[in-house]
Amino acid sequence: MAEFWIRPAKPADRERLEAALAQWLPAERARRLTPGIPGEAAAGACFVAESGSGGLAGFVETIVAPDSPGVGYVHFVWVSPEYRMQGLGRGLYRRALRGLHARGCRCAAAVVSRDSPGAIAFHEHLGFRPSDDTGLAVEVPATGGQGVVYVLAI
Repeated sequence: MAEFWIRPAKPADRERLEAALAQWLPAERARRLTPGIPGEAAAGACFVAESGSGGLAGFVETIVAPDSPGVGYVHFVWVSPEYRMQGLGRGLYRRALRGLHARGCRCAAAVVSRDSPGAIAFHEHLGFRPSDDTGLAVEVPATGGQGVVYVLAI
């Protein structure tokens, strides 16, 4: 099992995060998914996971809802394909949830693709449950597809 270090993102990380996402998503969507890096948003909004060799293994970005006090969103989580299924996603989520709680959030939400049984199972394993508004058409930030809002008390 690989070792990872999770730390707050720095402004210097932006290019690495965008480059990683651009391998999976169109460049414009990748740029839109990385707005929470310190210097542009509140500290503690984005966390980076590095491998033992210092390479980018993953990251998670959160947003505190300006119009819903106490609610934070896991806006995006990305794990490099070579590090998937090793617990890194869970580690990133735990760090993100601690960060949201420290920023005054008592509820976390994430938009999960309706077409991804693995993502649904992952969120449910972490304790997330579908919100009461499961009939709403919600866009998945990464793909633009349809999703369901999952929530968790933190």
